[in-house]
Amino acid sequence: SSGIKTREFYEGDLSLYTDFIHPKGWDRRRVRLFLENEFMKHPAVSKILKNDPPVFTSNHAPFFVMEHSKRDSAEF
Repeated sequence: SSGIKTREFYEGDLSLYTDFIHPKGWDRRRVRLFLENEFMKHPAVSKILKNDPPVFTSNHAPFFVMEHSKRDSAEF
């Protein structure tokens, strides 16, 4: 992360992500546009994304990892 400055969206933001200023212009907005307009439109990626529940967002991902971690530790 050297060369990348970070900043909060706003004081009350509860997001798991941090806004950033990339030295070559690849800020959060530009990356999101790339993902939405190019990456997510690829047929293989699009098929996977259509299988996600509509209310699922990346902010939910840690909860899936936490649940998986609990199951793994219970096996020992």
